Amino acid sequence: FHTMELKDRLDLLKVSKISQKLEKLMECADKFEPLISTEVGKLGTKEVFKCSNKEDSLESEMVVCVRVRPRLSHEVSSNYMMSTFTSNPEVLVVEPSFRRSVHIGDGGQIPGDMPRITPNKFTVDMAFGEEDDNNVVYEAVAQPLIDLSLQGGISTIFAYGQTGSGKTFTISGILDKLAVDLFNRKDGKEDNGLKLHLSYIQLLGNVATDLLDDNTKVDILEDKFGKVNIVGAKEEEITNTEDFMNLITTAAEHRSTSTTMKNDTSSRSHAVCRVRLENTTFREAEDGFLFIIDLAGSENAADSQFHDKSRIKETKEINKSLMCLKDCIRNRAKSASEPQSFVHIPFRQSKLSLLLKDAFELESHRLCRTVVFANIAPTLADNAMTLNTLRYVAPIKMGVKNRTKIAPNPKSPANWSNEKLVEWVKKESNGKIDSNTLCPWESGKQFLSLPEAEILKRIMENNPKITEKKAKDFYVRLWKLLVDERIKERKAKMKKQSGGKLGISRAHENDEDEEMIARNNELPEIDLKIETATQISDKDFAEKVLKLDEVDEVKLFTDSYSSQENAQRFFIQLKTDDVNATWHLTSETMKKVFSKTGLKALYCDFRDVRSEDSKFEQ
Repeated sequence: FHTMELKDRLDLLKVSKISQKLEKLMECADKFEPLISTEVGKLGTKEVFKCSNKEDSLESEMVVCVRVRPRLSHEVSSNYMMSTFTSNPEVLVVEPSFRRSVHIGDGGQIPGDMPRITPNKFTVDMAFGEEDDNNVVYEAVAQPLIDLSLQGGISTIFAYGQTGSGKTFTISGILDKLAVDLFNRKDGKEDNGLKLHLSYIQLLGNVATDLLDDNTKVDILEDKFGKVNIVGAKEEEITNTEDFMNLITTAAEHRSTSTTMKNDTSSRSHAVCRVRLENTTFREAEDGFLFIIDLAGSENAADSQFHDKSRIKETKEINKSLMCLKDCIRNRAKSASEPQSFVHIPFRQSKLSLLLKDAFELESHRLCRTVVFANIAPTLADNAMTLNTLRYVAPIKMGVKNRTKIAPNPKSPANWSNEKLVEWVKKESNGKIDSNTLCPWESGKQFLSLPEAEILKRIMENNPKITEKKAKDFYVRLWKLLVDERIKERKAKMKKQSGGKLGISRAHENDEDEEMIARNNELPEIDLKIETATQISDKDFAEKVLKLDEVDEVKLFTDSYSSQENAQRFFIQLKTDDVNATWHLTSETMKKVFSKTGLKALYCDFRDVRSEDSKFEQ
């Protein structure tokens, strides 16, 4: 790669798509700053960083963190206003704008161009500001994940956000500290019997290559037991910090990067570092895993304005995989808030989301914990992408917080009392396993939340006739009861939603495109961009949409039209008798539906915030 000089970057910014809007806003900076200060003053006192830990949770837990980077040199030189602020656990993003002129009776007018601020506040698990360095971030977030991996669980950290928002800086800082801390914790455990193995791959679209083996192609596949494997990747045993860091350095040298307007070393691939923790004491126990993932940055039209053809192609592949990741995040939040309803999470739609399968499954057979880092930029120049990032990760936190309570299933071991668990152990083992040793006080959920190796150890304790294999079989029988009850609950949810016609869902079980009937909420507003050389009136386009078989009523208005891009953007609200079956689809499927109007759909997705009803024309 080559380094872009500060002057060159500033020159590009002056002719970028957002330059005129920024200039107008910056001209009134002195009027906006007092308004911004007022909103910042409303933030609460910064709380101590604390990563909550549900000791007896059988769900795949997801922790949402936001990190705001400092201003970069070109942003300081341009004197861009700060628009994003944090006070843990709150994040505030302000949108400066001008009030439009309003005409009143008898030719009167309320003047426009009056500065105003629209505040957007988000609450997450932890919000890191520019004053919080990598040490603070690591101690608050990464350290708790190590113990789970050492106990045979699956820990995942991934950084998501706009290009140039600090994802690689955050992940690199975590890896540097992890290389030391992982061995300190491993060596500090008595008779741990653990071996550590490291592999490192990158994903360019759905193509995976090995960063430790000269970018040899590998594959990410799911076996018949539902376990996701990285097939063909070189795996090195690591015995000390030096081994770890040497492999990290080798991988970084082979990763695909390039210089862009935003970043001298912009990541053009998703990098996945996997540490496998092998338990040599209990061979039957599952290996622990620690995934550290540095995602390539999402890019909008302004970010990719000065890309060449190869960079544009990369951007399309990056955004496509991130779009699927966004669908998984959105649907996981929905399934967390409404456990009584079935919500499909389309993690098999891309190799990236397939790799993160355990992070998205609310109820996995493994102990799982995932930390999502939303990395965002601090200034006005990146407001649109900052808000976009926050609107996709914040619902995870809110979904769990607002979760609907449902009556527990008494047949599920997760809902058993200690007395019920003891009764089952005595009956299933014919009294051969001492329940006082195996589960002296734990409920069913607490017992199943223990590391597998610990349960095997308890089963075999004071039982020389019980081999490790028999202990494993007993452990699996209990988990099978739990899984069977979950399957029954899942089928009941699907049957309820399909009006008792489970065959409809089964018909599409092996069809990846048809399977993505994901939206279990009421129909939200749709953001549609179409290709057109001339602007189309809202009325004409509404008539075209109304002719679609899938639509009964339509409301829409034009958000923007660009003659340079030959594109017009609509915000649309629809009404149909078949909402669940037709419009709860992937963005690609909806694009095909709208293309039936005779116009090419360039982009189509659901909006996070509905527009005011007054903006729509019937």
